[in-house]
Amino acid sequence: MTLLPEFDVLESAGLLTLPGMYGEKPVVAKLGKTSLIILERDGSPIAHWTLTAIRRRNPGKRPAIFAPFGEGSEFIAIDDETMVRALEKVQNVLASGPAKPKRLRLALAVAGVVALAIAGAFAAPDFLVGQATALAQKSHRAEIGEALLVEHGLTAGSPCNSKHGTVALERLERRLFGAFGNILRIVPGGSVETAALPSETILVRSSLLRDRLGPEVFSGYILREKSRAKISDPLRAYFEIAGPLETLLFLAFRRVDTESVRSAANEYFARIPVQLPAEELRLSFEKAGIPLAPFVDAAKASGDMSLMDAQPEPATSYRTVLSDTDWLYLQSICSDRNVR
Repeated sequence: MTLLPEFDVLESAGLLTLPGMYGEKPVVAKLGKTSLIILERDGSPIAHWTLTAIRRRNPGKRPAIFAPFGEGSEFIAIDDETMVRALEKVQNVLASGPAKPKRLRLALAVAGVVALAIAGAFAAPDFLVGQATALAQKSHRAEIGEALLVEHGLTAGSPCNSKHGTVALERLERRLFGAFGNILRIVPGGSVETAALPSETILVRSSLLRDRLGPEVFSGYILREKSRAKISDPLRAYFEIAGPLETLLFLAFRRVDTESVRSAANEYFARIPVQLPAEELRLSFEKAGIPLAPFVDAAKASGDMSLMDAQPEPATSYRTVLSDTDWLYLQSICSDRNVR
């Protein structure tokens, strides 16, 4: 998912301030698929800020100051006109559209809710969920995913970053999904091993790095979650949990109520995972070029009975998932945590 495809490879210089840092630090700001990636001058990553969470703190002034959620002591100063324009365009992409007179907006809103409520009285809830899922845009998915991630972070911890671990994680993303696939986030805790968000982000609990047998098995848990999201859209799961009223409000206004998303987060992450057909799992491993047998053996050894029907393929050759060095770096990604 790319919010601004015309700026897909944009980079600029910037001055970063993070909590605990003394003064400003010269950095490189790189516009990623769904995040602003902040790098050292040598290319080492410092932080990832989700585009949907970035706010400008000094409109109309230079250099432009941007920060996650527009608050706190974490911010970056950017003077490059193209980068500033790109980040400001994010706000326009996520905005609800052209302004209307207040009374007209209110009248249209009331009319929309009434019409949808009447329709909802005769339509099955499943129909409403299907409509909301089909009509949601990428920006809506990104916003819902970010709100779920923030709420999950209150108990699980925010996503981990480290100088070399983040680079290794990005290499794993490209290895499993290609250049424009899912985003991976490693979190230090939480009640679930893996979870797919509507924003095409896959959360992975760091314990899988410590407890499992190598990058092939670790990748297996990610591929299984990816396959689950393929057959059961995470956005649909969110609307089912949020309920008919929130679904109707979304259909009426095409807006995401962040507080409503966060109130549904606990149930979202506690839901029972969809049962994945063994053939679907096998095909996902085959497409990624990852051996299935190590994952099946490790899952069964941990007491996971959902793979009883999975038949590992005969031994053959596969491309390396990660180098030994990158695997070690990835395993330590939560050891030296930076502010996200």
